[in-house]
Amino acid sequence: HFGIYCNFSAYVFLLMLYGLLLLLTFALQKLLGDIRVSNIRLSLTSLFFILIVIEFFLRFFDVNASYLERNTLCYERVFHKYKNSRYYIREPLMDVSYTTPEFSYYRKIYDNGFTQPMPLKEKKDNEFRILALGDSFTEGVGVPYDSSWARLLNKKLAEDYPDKQIYIFNAGVVSSDPVFQYVLLTEKFNNYNFDMVIVASNESDLMDITLRGGFERFQDDGTVTYRDRPNWEWIYGLSYMFRLVIINGLEYNPILLKEDEFSKKRIEALYTIFDADVKFYNYTKEHGQKLILLFHPSQSEVINPSYYLLEHVVRKLKKQYNDMHVLDLKDYYVNTLRMNLQNINDYYWKIDGHHNGKGYNAFAEGVRAYINNNRLIE
Repeated sequence: HFGIYCNFSAYVFLLMLYGLLLLLTFALQKLLGDIRVSNIRLSLTSLFFILIVIEFFLRFFDVNASYLERNTLCYERVFHKYKNSRYYIREPLMDVSYTTPEFSYYRKIYDNGFTQPMPLKEKKDNEFRILALGDSFTEGVGVPYDSSWARLLNKKLAEDYPDKQIYIFNAGVVSSDPVFQYVLLTEKFNNYNFDMVIVASNESDLMDITLRGGFERFQDDGTVTYRDRPNWEWIYGLSYMFRLVIINGLEYNPILLKEDEFSKKRIEALYTIFDADVKFYNYTKEHGQKLILLFHPSQSEVINPSYYLLEHVVRKLKKQYNDMHVLDLKDYYVNTLRMNLQNINDYYWKIDGHHNGKGYNAFAEGVRAYINNNRLIE
């Protein structure tokens, strides 16, 4: 569904532009009969080949490439058609399948838009239900279905509590954010009797909310209105040369915002995540559910803690709510597992940035330890 942004579309675009200009020179030559037009045509041809070479090398070295393009996929505009409703879920009954330089990824999507069927509304007497909300890290990008942190946690807790039937529903959706996840909890999962809710957040949520805005995105008619995108994004998606001008020349960042505007909206996004977490806290408390607000770092945030902006949200939540369960996996990763620059690629895919199998296992172990240490399952 990536359309014109795939493969050699930029070269085709340049070729079409070149052809149009050539036609124009022929028309001018016929009209004016001037030999200088032939010189212009020669110059255009030389310029065309120079641009082709520049475009090739920029693509070869991934200069200003997007996340998908670094994984040998195609540029994708920020918002998809199927995500314009208030329920940010996958297209029902589809197969998600792609291959990157580091792994092959496959998920079967059920009719509910998630990677597993909905639970029965009535649960067994010894059943303990957990809802896992999050984005691609929760869905489990980078590993098979049974190796996501939610599935691994399910197995580990089943071992710890053999007298209970532990059931974890993985509601992770690639590119979701806490604003969308709150709507899922309160409108999609409100009648499924979950005993615990885990909301997993990371730096990509901060970026998503910077782009999308907060709860004001929801309209009365059930649709979603995002913040405006530049009308030149289509050229940005086509051409790496254009990106070079936009990013390195005009000082836009990869999400097409000027740095001063980006800084302002990023601060607003931190407040939005905090507000969403407070909403989660109030809702689960009212409905008798246990809540874990879970924050997990990226590769760069493990290596350089100064990049970890969500730590401000963690501190504020802990300071204002004494009875709130806030789990910061960065502490577990750095202080317990001793993740550092030398071993970081043992836990994260180097190019893709998601966890690999060992990383998701570490994620699940960190959550397991927190649940058991705080006796959240009785």
